[in-house]
Amino acid sequence: MSRLIAHDRRALGSDQSVLGTTGGPFPMRYLTVGGVPAFELSPVCGTCGLVLQRRPEAPSLHPDAAAVRAQLADGLTDLASPVVDTFAAQLPASEYLVVLMDVAPELVHPGSERDYFIHDRYEVWPPEPEGTPDEQPNTAYYRIGDGPAGAQADLFQFAVPMLPLADTDPAVVDRYRSPDVTPTAVAFGILDVTAHWDSPHHHWGLFHYLLDGHHKALAAAQDGRPLRLLSFISVTESLAHSAEIDRLPELLAAISTPGR
Repeated sequence: MSRLIAHDRRALGSDQSVLGTTGGPFPMRYLTVGGVPAFELSPVCGTCGLVLQRRPEAPSLHPDAAAVRAQLADGLTDLASPVVDTFAAQLPASEYLVVLMDVAPELVHPGSERDYFIHDRYEVWPPEPEGTPDEQPNTAYYRIGDGPAGAQADLFQFAVPMLPLADTDPAVVDRYRSPDVTPTAVAFGILDVTAHWDSPHHHWGLFHYLLDGHHKALAAAQDGRPLRLLSFISVTESLAHSAEIDRLPELLAAISTPGR
């Protein structure tokens, strides 16, 4: 089970940000690093489906977490921590739902049996017509818990490494293989709610883009152990109503982790 430990909705961030989002010509949205588009996000049309596309020119992200490295390694227990302030100062100014929860990461490769974008998406929506731009993911990601979001809605969660798996250090991954500690990873979150144009069923895609903890997430996935996740879910940048954001803590507390 995913276990929600704490949540708090508040305004955070700084205009001097290393991370942000930018909207290009309709219907493109991007997650940016230092002003450079890094990931393509779901289009703003609301009926185009969820998207996970890493841009080939995506720069590396290195948020300053040196001062709180020990707290992250030991695992947070609540939101009253210097870790929250440290990362909030490096995020774009926005209203955030800040959540702290335990998850069980499941590593998914594009095209695999557990790939949401070629399986779950089409369980309730028809395949896109021939000639429609390919929306299959081009990067590995983690599934960290799915569940119902209503009579005609389902919530899917994805933890997305902003550091390619090929760039992780096996020696560092091994350091996080302690069964006695649940370390904390940190993410920038976006909730995109979409529905197909000829279906009443909605998919809520909660994307957690990892800012810190890539090696921790990989170690947890390989060993089948829990990972604690601190996620700053941006209300401003999400394709969701405020009321939908407000429902997330309740939904997250009730989610069963897939494949576990």
